[in-house]
Amino acid sequence: MRQTIEQQSATSATQLVRFYKIVMVTILLIGAALDVVLLLAGPEPLLRYVFTTVGELFLTVWMAAAL
Repeated sequence: MRQTIEQQSATSATQLVRFYKIVMVTILLIGAALDVVLLLAGPEPLLRYVFTTVGELFLTVWMAAAL
């Protein structure tokens, strides 16, 4: 009985970690796609703002570390 509960808990935790990784990768890919769109078609002042803020750097490093 106890072993079954432990296995279910481990499976649940594994699924949660897998879901978290999928969400983080999705966010990273969406961010990268938006950066490419801004790079190719966005207005130049917006492009300059996006790539020079500390917030953009922090979010990029945070998402990469989450992977």
